Amino acid sequence: MEKTYTYIALFRGINVGGKNSLKMEALKEALQTSIFTEAQTYIQSGNLIFKSIKRAPIVLSIALEQLIKDVFGLDIFTIVLSEKELKKIIRKNPFTPIKETQYSKLYVTFIKGKINPEAIESFAQNTLTDDKFHLSKKNIYTFYELKYSASKLNNTFYEKKLNCIATTRNWRTTLKLLEMAKNN
Repeated sequence: MEKTYTYIALFRGINVGGKNSLKMEALKEALQTSIFTEAQTYIQSGNLIFKSIKRAPIVLSIALEQLIKDVFGLDIFTIVLSEKELKKIIRKNPFTPIKETQYSKLYVTFIKGKINPEAIESFAQNTLTDDKFHLSKKNIYTFYELKYSASKLNNTFYEKKLNCIATTRNWRTTLKLLEMAKNN
């Protein structure tokens, strides 16, 4: 039997405002007869921990998107990360140290693919806000002065300005996903 590895899948735009409804239990059931094993979900906003034999995350992302389209009829973007990648993202948080009482102000935006370096530079120079952000090629860390819902620096804004596909998670969820991956 081949060795399996733990991966984290982040779905973009499901179960939001009644659109793209995808029940996590139904998803876990559909995954039972696929390359994705030992699936666990976290909350209804599209977080999946699973095991698979070693494959490139982009290959797993494409397979997962196709499975969701075939089984549920939904075109959903997914970002798949290895456990190692998620650890690195957490470790590289530029807003450390952070108190647990501030977790609700820190978010990570995960980018599908990579952001063009010129777009990052232009964005950073032309975005004025009280919220603090740090961009890399594959992630954006945002520390909100007030709260996510009160800021223009949201997932849709980042996608439009950086011409990318992205999904955003708060810091508490990001840490929980790593904890679940370690225990999977």
